[in-house]
Amino acid sequence: STGQYMVNYLQLEDVSYADDYIFVYPQARYRDWPWWNNYNVAGWETGQRADNIDFILFDDILDEVSNDFCIDTDRVYTTGQSWGGDMSAALPCARGNKIAASVPVASNEPLFFYGWSSVPEYPAIQPSDCERAVPMLIMWGQGDYEMESDLVSEWWFDINGCTGGYPDKESLYYTGTYTDTGCTAVNQYRIYSNTNNPRWQHYGNPQRDHQIPADYASATLSFFAQHSL
Repeated sequence: STGQYMVNYLQLEDVSYADDYIFVYPQARYRDWPWWNNYNVAGWETGQRADNIDFILFDDILDEVSNDFCIDTDRVYTTGQSWGGDMSAALPCARGNKIAASVPVASNEPLFFYGWSSVPEYPAIQPSDCERAVPMLIMWGQGDYEMESDLVSEWWFDINGCTGGYPDKESLYYTGTYTDTGCTAVNQYRIYSNTNNPRWQHYGNPQRDHQIPADYASATLSFFAQHSL
């Protein structure tokens, strides 16, 4: 998807207090992915490496926005859906000292944490390798069976130093927000259903529940507003 498509899709700027924010919609590069038989598609590199070009792109964008606008650098946030959800789950580990909170939606198996043995671009790491605990609200659609956002939230359970709540997210199914306890930073896992969401009725499950929930924009900005570095 293009950055302009995501403006219309996420509808973050339609929230009543959106004028308090500056929104940036990066465009993922088309590239040949060697570990997928050189399949050419636009996407994000999420492996935890110092030379990850998409993590460096984040640094460059933040520098440019900081130079061009008067922003509060203690209130920088990330969010995204699907592959963007992966990026919004992986980037705060590598750039936790710059990111105040993150809301990944429909993120997948966290190879960017536990590694991919045949792909050196995705090294295995430990939770302690992340820069800091970062407030996380991870959303997953109830019928989005192929996405493993539960495993992403379990990783952030450890990164955020949680001691109670829901360490085994795989056992959760019913819609609602599950908040872990004893955490250094907030760790929430939200299960939603788009069954009655008219915006996605032309989709069937799991595609319908792969889309963002009806209140995504307001819930995301509300979560961001609660957190700063």
